[in-house]
Amino acid sequence: MRSLARHIVRSLQTPSLPSLEWFATLTEGELVPFLVRLRPNAAYLIFMLIAAFAIAYGVVQVGGVPGYVITVSASLVLAMLAYPVIVSTVCRVPVLVVDRNGIRLPFMGIKLSWAELATIKHSTDLSKRTPAPVLLIIAVDPKASLAQVRPWLRREARGNLARHGTPIVLTGQSFDHSLDDITRAVHHHRPRTSPGSASY
Repeated sequence: MRSLARHIVRSLQTPSLPSLEWFATLTEGELVPFLVRLRPNAAYLIFMLIAAFAIAYGVVQVGGVPGYVITVSASLVLAMLAYPVIVSTVCRVPVLVVDRNGIRLPFMGIKLSWAELATIKHSTDLSKRTPAPVLLIIAVDPKASLAQVRPWLRREARGNLARHGTPIVLTGQSFDHSLDDITRAVHHHRPRTSPGSASY
């Protein structure tokens, strides 16, 4: 309780600094797990609307075999886009968890203990039309972490491994926390004696 009181006092004394309560709040001497959930941006929602429109178009306007193909294809795309949004926002399943045991990515199926994490580092994804900042989570054994990835995400994960040296690449464009927030959370939760803990 004494450490919690000191944390509150420091927060009140530095109002100009961003609050770190979501990853540095102390409860009886332990850090509260840092959770990241999906927050769809405008582009994500537009793709969902396009998929929904394609379904309606295939059913109402086209019909027959072409309409069936359009409807099924658009339904698969919409399901892939809507599933993580529903699970993360409605069911409250986080995209990323950082706690005293390590890092978990429930959607990808990956779980890394601190001993299995080599480092994390900021980089730039040059494979897109517009280069985008990314956060690389690099395991001690990247191929072992690739084996944990869910089957329908493995193709993208292999591409990430070839381009960035790790299958775990976070863009943060649809997250409710920034990549810097995630970096700070890892820094606060990771034991100082873990390998690679001083490399970011």
